[in-house]
Amino acid sequence: MNSLPSPAIVPLAACRIDLSHLPLRFLGMRASCGFPSPAEDFMEEDLDLNELCIRNPPATFFAQAEGDSMRGFGIHAGDKLVVDRSINAKSGHIALVLWDGGFCVKQLRIRRSGVELVSGDGSPPVFVGDEAELQVWGVVTYSFRNHLGR
Repeated sequence: MNSLPSPAIVPLAACRIDLSHLPLRFLGMRASCGFPSPAEDFMEEDLDLNELCIRNPPATFFAQAEGDSMRGFGIHAGDKLVVDRSINAKSGHIALVLWDGGFCVKQLRIRRSGVELVSGDGSPPVFVGDEAELQVWGVVTYSFRNHLGR
């Protein structure tokens, strides 16, 4: 595929970061969210985000989440999503789909008669029957949120 039709989808190869060398220091213990810890004493090996988040680089791209319908699944507006096209989508996976002329991120519930697209905001699932065109572009494997604000 020569180009992706949505500007919110960025092919992994188009990123300006050299993803082959992104080692970061990894805290070799769990970080308590309640009380401080002298973390520098526990620094261990480097953590490579590529090894952690990207299983198949040629089939992986990034997308940016819009809207609040997936908050119940931990995906918020502005989050960066890692999407892997090589994973066969299964019921329960969060996926980027092309449906009804646009892209959306939803949890899939695969039924014999079709697919339900499930939001994380409590709204009723949308049933997409076998006669409708639904393309799964990839499975969301990770999401990243900026905690410093926008």
